Amino acid sequence: QTDFREYNRNFAGRGTVGSFPPPDAETEAAEEEAIISGTKAEVWLESKAVYSSSPDQCAQSRFPELTVIGQAHNTYIMAQSEDGIFLIDQHAAQERINYEKLMRKNSSPAVSQSLLVPVLLELTLQEKAILREYLPVFEQLGFGLEPFGGNSYLLRSLPVIFTPNQGEGIIQSVLADLLLHDRIPRANEFRAETLIQAACKAAVKANERLTKGEAESLLQQLAASDNPYTCPHGRPTVLSFTLAELEKQFKRI
Repeated sequence: QTDFREYNRNFAGRGTVGSFPPPDAETEAAEEEAIISGTKAEVWLESKAVYSSSPDQCAQSRFPELTVIGQAHNTYIMAQSEDGIFLIDQHAAQERINYEKLMRKNSSPAVSQSLLVPVLLELTLQEKAILREYLPVFEQLGFGLEPFGGNSYLLRSLPVIFTPNQGEGIIQSVLADLLLHDRIPRANEFRAETLIQAACKAAVKANERLTKGEAESLLQQLAASDNPYTCPHGRPTVLSFTLAELEKQFKRI
C-alpha cells in the first residue's frame, strides 16, 4: 500500500516519489476531448487538480487514523497519529466532503426542499440570459427557479444538503463564475462547476471556531471520502510532518 505521507510529500514537493506522477500529455489530451464531447466533466476537473495517474492509485493510499488535539487560528485542525502530526484545512476538507455528497446525490434524482418564503433574485441582463439557458440543469441539481418579471427570478426550492439561506449565494456565485469564462461551458462541465461552487458555499469557513466533536466528525467524513487529499479546486486538505522530520528539525537526531 502507498503511505499517505508519500502522497502528501509528492503533492507538496517535499520529496521525490514516483507513485503519483502528473498526467502525461496523451492523458491530458484525452481529458480535454472528453470536455469537448460533453462527458464526465467532473472527472476532468479533478484530474487537473490531483497529481494522480489513476483513481486506483488514490484508492490505495491510506488516510491515517488521527486524534484531534486542537485548532490553529480557527482555520486549521491540529491532529496527531502514532508517528506524526497533521494540519487539516477545515474549509478545504469540508469542500471535498460536500462535493462528493453532491456527486452521489446527483447520480440519482435530486431531492429538493421547498422554501417557506421564496427568495427573490435580482439579476443583470447577462446573468438572466445565462440562467435562462441553464435553467434545466439547475432544476436537475434540485433548484426550483421561476421568472418573476424583468430581470428577476424566484428561488422556490433547493437541494436538501443546503440550508435555505445558502441558495441565493450559491446561484450568484455560479452565475458570476460563468460570466468570467470566455465561452459558455457545456452542460456537463457546467454541472461539475455548479457542484464545486455549491460545495464551497456550504463548507465551514476559515476563522470559524469548531468544537472538538465537530472537528472529529469532519475528519471522520474526510477519511471516508474517495479522494480526501485535495478539495475540488485542487488545493491540499492536509499537511503532515513525521516525528522523524520534527526531530531532525529540532536537531534531536
